[in-house]
Amino acid sequence: MDNRGPSKREAEKQMAKHINELDNGTFTKPNKKTLAKYLNEWIDSVRGNLSPRTVEGYVTIINRIIPALGAVPITQLKPDALQKYYSDSLANGRLNKRGGLNPLTVRHYHALLHRALKNAVEWGLIMRNPADTAHPPHPQPAEINIMSEGEIQTFLETAKETPYFHLYHTILFTGLRRSEVLALRWSDVDLLLCQISVSRSIHQLHDGSYIFRQPKSAKGRRTVALSPSATQVARTSGENGNREAPGR
Repeated sequence: MDNRGPSKREAEKQMAKHINELDNGTFTKPNKKTLAKYLNEWIDSVRGNLSPRTVEGYVTIINRIIPALGAVPITQLKPDALQKYYSDSLANGRLNKRGGLNPLTVRHYHALLHRALKNAVEWGLIMRNPADTAHPPHPQPAEINIMSEGEIQTFLETAKETPYFHLYHTILFTGLRRSEVLALRWSDVDLLLCQISVSRSIHQLHDGSYIFRQPKSAKGRRTVALSPSATQVARTSGENGNREAPGR
């Protein structure tokens, strides 16, 4: 076995490479930090800028990525390893005993890895983001089934026998998300001008607790018109003593 170290020529070549990297600002200190260790440190560093629900989602994805890629040092993580990981996740469900993951889920994993590794580049831990040239699968367009007018009427007639009629009616005739309707207060409802002001949504965390969130964009904070029937349903809900929210 040849135990000799690198030759003088090889050492000089390596030194020239490092000098060039220093001059170009691309030099990164050698480190053995694994992807698992980095991702756990990364989520702790960015959680202050994320909503609790988003943090929960990221932690869930990180915990599913780690078994497959967590042992790889981030300086040695290559695009082909990410590409294989995406393919394996789709094909044999390595992360899901019930079968392969769907393309949209894999794209969520890619998005998290890309964001986290982009920060690693910015922080000088790696020179390039391997997720830049790894390509997640394209999601299949979902088929949308829209209720007919007759089906809506049948649904609402049945819903009248439940405590959730006002909720269902408001969703159907405003297009609001369930999380937005459940977060409504009577101060958000103007029965005179027949409109609802959307300024927050409610979400349940994995531990069973609930949080209110402000809209992510200006478009999310909006005013929605109420149809005459929706206005009457909201007014009836208030007259019946339901003062928590018009959808309840």
